[in-house]
Order: sequence, then structure tokens, then C-alpha cells
Amino acid sequence: MKRFFITIFCILLLFSEITKGQSRTDEKELLQTILQFTSQIYGSDEALINGFAYTPHNVNASGDPFFKSASYANASISISDKVFNVESLKFDIAEERLILLVTVKSGAKFPILLNNEFIQYFELYQANFFPATKYFSDNEVKGFVDVVYSGSFFFVTKYKKEFVKMYTKVDPFGKYSETQIHHYLIRDGVSRKIKNKKNLLDAFKPFQKDISKYMKTNHIKFKKANHQQLVQLLSYCDELAK
Repeated sequence: MKRFFITIFCILLLFSEITKGQSRTDEKELLQTILQFTSQIYGSDEALINGFAYTPHNVNASGDPFFKSASYANASISISDKVFNVESLKFDIAEERLILLVTVKSGAKFPILLNNEFIQYFELYQANFFPATKYFSDNEVKGFVDVVYSGSFFFVTKYKKEFVKMYTKVDPFGKYSETQIHHYLIRDGVSRKIKNKKNLLDAFKPFQKDISKYMKTNHIKFKKANHQQLVQLLSYCDELAK
């Protein structure tokens, strides 16, 4: 436990240091900075691995807990107003954990668990994730949310998976659920859940007929709409509501 708090303190100091200088950097610089800093304290980069190694849960379960893919992908992360471009990131949406695959001095690759408290936002698979506390004042939504639209109102999406503790012949070690998608419209600090087209139309009275016609003309089905279609639709709703 003592080692854990020492490590957290070191990371606090580290992120204070990396905010100085240029506004953008890459994964190599981020890793080199971390390793150099921790090596001065612990004497080797192995201390970093021991202190921040990612431990996967339910490894034999069917499915996976990740957003979009279990593979690592290109992403960008903002920490203390500094943006890092990385090549190997994935997001565990079952437990709200960000995992960065890094290469240490020995050449070995290790998954490192990032500290959510320092992350201002991250972009992954074209989704823009921000801490839910930025938009929700209570504990209604936790972790990170994808900010789909920002205008006179916010439209955010929460992605979630759950580990299903049902052990069968097909899934002897349990399984992860399909991705659950929850939409929220936030206006003047008040959030409302948008489950379907009707909920969306009700949020923009008295323009229900205009929006419904627009959706039909542009072949937009709310539950099947992709990111681009949602942005297009929400931008239209915003113009009507102004």
C-alpha cells in the first residue's frame, strides 16, 4: 500500500513536469519521460511495470470488455492541457480502464493502466471521450462519455459492457455482454435520457414534425444512425431550437 501511494505521488509530479513545453508530443516522448522520471526514483523501469501494470480480469470469458475492439489502436490523450498521440491504446468499458501498450528500454512490451484522474479527454475510433463529471453533477453517469454534439446543448453517449456471471457449456467461464449504448441530451445543466426517436422529438417541442420530416428525407433512423448522421440531425435540431 505504501508503495502504491509513493507511485501515485510520483505520477502527480510527473504530469506536472510533462505539462511544460510544447503542446503536442507522441507516445515515445511520453514513455521516455515516464521511464526517465521513475528510473531516477526507483533505479529501474521495472518499478514502473510493477507499479502500473494492467491486470486483465475474466481472461477466459467469452467476448471482451473493450470499446470497438480488443486490439490496440491509434489514439490521442489530453493530460493537463498537453496532448499525446499514441499508437497502442484500448478502452475497457466494463471497468472504465484505459490501457496503454508501451515498450520499455529492454524492448519488451507491457500494458500499462493509466490513471483516469489525470485524463481530460481522449479520442479513440473517432469517438471523443470526456469525464462524465464534466456533464453530470451527480452519479447518474460515471467514467467517460462520448461527446457526439456540442452546441446550445450537449448530446453524449455512454458505452458500457457487463460481465455476465452465467456459466454454461457454451460459456464455461462467463461472458461479456454486447455493448450497451445510452444517449443523453443535456441542456441548461439538465440531462434527459434519449432512448428512441420519440424521446428526441419530445426534447424539441414544438418542432417534432419538422425533425421527423428531416429524418425521413435524409434516411436517418435514430437507433441505427452512425456518428455522422447523429451530428447532422442534432445540428438541424439545434438550428430549429435557436
